[in-house]
Amino acid sequence: MFKGIIHQIMSAETVIVAGHEMPDGDCMGSCLALASQLRRIGKEVSVFKEDPFPFNYLFLEGSDDYISILPEKDPDLFIILDSGSPERVGETLYKRLQDTKSPKLLIDHHIQSDEKKAFYDEAIVESEACATAALIYKLSRELALELNKAESEAIYAAIMSDTGGLRYGSTNKNAFLILSELLDKVKPWEISSNIYENVPVEQLKLLAEVLADMRMLSDGKAAVIRITREQLKRYSLKPDNVDSFVNFARSVKGAQIAVRFREKGDNLWKVSMRSRGDIDSSQISAEFGGGGHRNAAGFVFKGTFEEGLQKIGEIVNRVAQ
Repeated sequence: MFKGIIHQIMSAETVIVAGHEMPDGDCMGSCLALASQLRRIGKEVSVFKEDPFPFNYLFLEGSDDYISILPEKDPDLFIILDSGSPERVGETLYKRLQDTKSPKLLIDHHIQSDEKKAFYDEAIVESEACATAALIYKLSRELALELNKAESEAIYAAIMSDTGGLRYGSTNKNAFLILSELLDKVKPWEISSNIYENVPVEQLKLLAEVLADMRMLSDGKAAVIRITREQLKRYSLKPDNVDSFVNFARSVKGAQIAVRFREKGDNLWKVSMRSRGDIDSSQISAEFGGGGHRNAAGFVFKGTFEEGLQKIGEIVNRVAQ
């Protein structure tokens, strides 16, 4: 499975590891774990990111070791992680990847077309994997590397992130097997405390405000929340502070899908969805040019919030049972 990627890794001296824009816990943990492993086998590695890492994962070792400006000279190898589409790495890196003559690899667990995978010299895409970090764990086995404490914590936190604390549909047998293998080097309560019990009081105050404005659509099958730029400014919060808010909407009894609109600009929204039951979030997202998984997906919506509500309601009425 990893033969081609391992050949490329062994042939390179300098490597840039990067993930998608606005990195989440899986993207971040996968990048940190892989970068650490590659350094231990003698590679010169830089983790590239333009957007901030999520605040509640900054306890992971290596979270402050990254570059935000690409070097003038290309590395011997680019490795892209957890990016469901080539352009999702962000405008700057995407342009460099289009122009580079260096090999570029992909390790991911999002459903992707053959056309998207063909952008890379080698691509491992396993949509059944609970997280990209699960593939990084497999790669470590192929490299005959025993994970150290920092790498174990990064992979553990990444899997917890992408499975919603082992609550999402992506949670599978392999997730539990990998996490159990990491227990010799990881304290589960410590990881969970850092991720879920480490929020500023302003975040909870904003959450209360957002939930008070929650809209129910399609006879209660959809719960929709929104966060405006004004609210983030008033509470001095950043987008990663509100990423988890959609999960509260998902917890509403009877709701098959939760939708979060976060204002990015005038009539411009970043939309995140969480679903359960027979609703496929990725299919809904694809109707808006986005992507993701069956139970977690997202897209960018242009229009007013009310227009967004109407479109989501129409789709849910069509697909919900």
